[in-house]
Amino acid sequence: DNACNDKASNMEWPWDFAVDDERILIIDKFHYFIRAVLEKNLPLQEYILKFMQFAEENKDTIVIADEIGNGIVPLDAFEREYREQTGRAEILLAKKADEVVRVICGIGQKIK
Repeated sequence: DNACNDKASNMEWPWDFAVDDERILIIDKFHYFIRAVLEKNLPLQEYILKFMQFAEENKDTIVIADEIGNGIVPLDAFEREYREQTGRAEILLAKKADEVVRVICGIGQKIK
């Protein structure tokens, strides 16, 4: 849908970062990206599409996110939505990624 793509390309990111074509870009704390979009009540799906497009155009991008879906389900509705949407976005990223590694206690387990 071109209308969605046009909208996504004109959106502002909820944080600032510069892209240097000469190096690998590492985006740490991807889960905070989702939280920032939700807290600012921005159109989450459009931001996820924009992020996916960015990652597709910058193949050497490394995305790091904490695993936030384990443990007791929060009572707060916002926290539940944050966990759910973060998990869904990470699944989309993992599907498109060339490689997926889960790191626990400094030990990487290659998933994909």
